[in-house]
Amino acid sequence: MYNELVQKFPESPLREHNYLILGFAQMERGDALSTLQTFQGFLSEYPSSPEVPQVRKALAEAYMVLRKYDEAAGEYARIIKDFPKSAHAQEARFRMGDVQFAMGDYTQAIRTYESAIKELPAEEKTYPNANFNMAEARFWQKDYKNSLGNYIQFVNLFPAHEHGGYALTRIGELLAVLGADQRRVMGAFLESYFRFPNHPGAKVARIRMLSQQMRGMKDKEVKKALQEIEETALKLDLPGIREFTTLMVAEGLTNRGEYREALGNLIAYFQKNPSTPNLDTFKSRIQRNIANELKDLVDKGDFLKALDFYSRYSGTWLKNTDRIDVPYFVAGAYERAGAYSEAEGIYGTALGKRKKVVGTATEKEKKVQEHLPSVASLHLRMAATLAQDRKYIEAYNHLKTIGAGADLTPEETVERVRLSALIAEQRNEPVKAREALMDLAKKWQGDPALVAPVNLQLAQTFMKLGDAKQAESYADRVLRSEGGETAVPERVVAEAYAVKGDALLAQKKSLAAVESYQKMLERFEGTMPLASVRYKAGRILFEGGDLKGAADIWARLQGTPNEFLYKVGKEKLDDSKFRDEYNKYINRIPAMEGSRDTNR
Repeated sequence: MYNELVQKFPESPLREHNYLILGFAQMERGDALSTLQTFQGFLSEYPSSPEVPQVRKALAEAYMVLRKYDEAAGEYARIIKDFPKSAHAQEARFRMGDVQFAMGDYTQAIRTYESAIKELPAEEKTYPNANFNMAEARFWQKDYKNSLGNYIQFVNLFPAHEHGGYALTRIGELLAVLGADQRRVMGAFLESYFRFPNHPGAKVARIRMLSQQMRGMKDKEVKKALQEIEETALKLDLPGIREFTTLMVAEGLTNRGEYREALGNLIAYFQKNPSTPNLDTFKSRIQRNIANELKDLVDKGDFLKALDFYSRYSGTWLKNTDRIDVPYFVAGAYERAGAYSEAEGIYGTALGKRKKVVGTATEKEKKVQEHLPSVASLHLRMAATLAQDRKYIEAYNHLKTIGAGADLTPEETVERVRLSALIAEQRNEPVKAREALMDLAKKWQGDPALVAPVNLQLAQTFMKLGDAKQAESYADRVLRSEGGETAVPERVVAEAYAVKGDALLAQKKSLAAVESYQKMLERFEGTMPLASVRYKAGRILFEGGDLKGAADIWARLQGTPNEFLYKVGKEKLDDSKFRDEYNKYINRIPAMEGSRDTNR
């Protein structure tokens, strides 16, 4: 109707008014092209109208709808130039940032918004787009700290804004990225969910909450959470929501240690949606779960399963990967399998990649995204595999490269010293080897269980050198280290009892030696082949005259695969008993007594 009025009555005093109503009605309907035509005609006929600034803003909005960003910016620029002191110009200053943000020119958008806020500080409370868009721009630029600041400012200035649910959800995401306490992260999601319960942003927050909470859920609770996520995804009319929920479910499963399940979900989604614009994100998550599963298998000692698992993806998802942790774990599996040369080659390649990223932004990113081994750790693994292949000079060079104050875990520090001692012994430097071990044992301030193998090695070394007292002392250190943060390997404890027994025996403390052997037998005879130790303990008692004690100890050998030792012991007991009875018989015959006196 208004279009007809404008065309039929060009001289009407209401024509200008009708023009405006027509243009804004077209804009309201989303007909951007008609809006442009109407308002361009208006400016042509009424260039001096007081409504020109408002019309130019409408033109800019129409251009934005049509993605003609340069033209939109041009309209705002004319408003600023032609009406510099007006409220329209103030708004245009902020809207210029909107145009640049829509273009993807985040850096310029941030500059425009910051300049507008600096020159018009009071207007910051009027235009929510400034802080919200700056926050989002900085988020995509990975400027997470400043992005968080802008989102918080947005929520503080506009607590009831319709985008508050999105902002609070993003605040939670940013807190997580920045490593904040998990309670703060969940607090942001909870606030979004309860303040804006029906807002899509709050629903997204709820999905994130469920994903985060899955770590501590029971199986039934996980099933219920997955069902809620699925139902929420079906109700939300947001672009990419199915992709988002797939990633969130995978993240929740990953946090539970269910890496294969997460991996399966991610790969299944990708296979159904191969053209996803977020291929890199999916690839990263898939590779991360592969790495997690590899680490888990290697840590458990399932090195053959680890190698089999790696082979499934080496030609697909892991092809040409730049991850450093994956080859590190694969090499670890080969090392544990005894394939030292293979492990050495893979460790060497990983070491080369690792050294290239030292001190770079890539290194910081990899520390977040990967189980990134340190350069020192890789040198240590190279030394260990080379030493196993008896390449002691090369192994020594890698240990030497590590240097003092290296980035090693306590376990790696102990391993490094033990390797140094081994290499020193192979280079015919036994004193140097012993000193290295003793220095570590003396200065160690960490968990005593970690140096238990070192103390055992020292006990064995001193035993070989004939210093039984020192051997006993270091064996006792091993036994005292039980009950700490880390479990001492059973083999180490068993050998400590054995060395202590040998050391006590060398000091002619026979009964104490037997006591040490018996403690060893009580704890480990069911899981270790200790028949020789049982025989030895019985022999000590036998030689000390405790035939009953020897018989009791040897009796446990009867009916075992080592029954021959029982028979040897029984022969000794029978022979001793026969001799005792024979001597008693001889001593009862007077003639024999005289005969013995004559013979003397």
